[in-house]
Amino acid sequence: MGAAEVVQFLGFLANDRHVSVNTQKLALNALAFLYNTYLELPLGDLGFQHANKPAKLPVVISSQEVGRILAVMDNRDRLIFSLLFGSGLCISECLRLRIKDFDASRRALTVHSGRCCHHADLYPCDRPAFCGH
Repeated sequence: MGAAEVVQFLGFLANDRHVSVNTQKLALNALAFLYNTYLELPLGDLGFQHANKPAKLPVVISSQEVGRILAVMDNRDRLIFSLLFGSGLCISECLRLRIKDFDASRRALTVHSGRCCHHADLYPCDRPAFCGH
């Protein structure tokens, strides 16, 4: 097994097994160590491309889809979901909110987490689906 077979094996890992770049690099380093140290046959420059996976875009739902989801929820769940969607809160942050965290005059709320405290703005209600109208 020489350099051509090593390149073929690394291509197999990337194309057929769909391994990550780090897995492919680990295999290359292990084979290079084997060839250089024990077989005393340096591989040299193999000239191959590392595996790359295309970035996955997140799935986003439209405002109309959010409105349809809110329409079938009860009041408690609609409030929670509206806070999650409208202010970008995490579920755990939303479930930890208390009445005193809401400041209606400033249309803001205070979010408490384990190590810090930050503020989220509540925007004016221009969509009836989000306000419970």
